[in-house]
Amino acid sequence: MYRTEMGLKAEYVAYTFRMSKSAYSNLENGKTEITVDKLHLCAITFQKPITSFFANEEEDNIIVNI
Repeated sequence: MYRTEMGLKAEYVAYTFRMSKSAYSNLENGKTEITVDKLHLCAITFQKPITSFFANEEEDNIIVNI
């Protein structure tokens, strides 16, 4: 998980994304779908290319590693 690898707290990322901590938690745990805007924020915040958030073809989930 990129957030923990970077030592970022969920509260900080939620604040950066302008959402509540519980809403961010749901996003991080795959309970809610991610928007294009939030995906872009993930790429900026975690300094990763957008493609790094997509699972490979063998995966069932579409978005991973938030």
